[in-house]
Amino acid sequence: MQHLTLFGSQARGDAEPGSDIDVLVVLKSPVNPGEEIKRTGKAIADLSLDYDVVISCLFMDETHYQTRNGSLLRNIRKEGVLL
Repeated sequence: MQHLTLFGSQARGDAEPGSDIDVLVVLKSPVNPGEEIKRTGKAIADLSLDYDVVISCLFMDETHYQTRNGSLLRNIRKEGVLL
């Protein structure tokens, strides 16, 4: 894993009760998001149930993170909090 970044309302500090927790997970090697969701889904679901909050993870590799410039990634780079 390269890094984790909190983004969205929790990172901006304007989360409401019931807001989800958005986390960008950047991995070293090429990423198959579906496989990563399968691999981590149970642990994330368990955490969500234990803490009564929805945790949403976005998976990508370092190359994608560094080279893509869509609006979501621009916002994550601007407002995200490195964990």
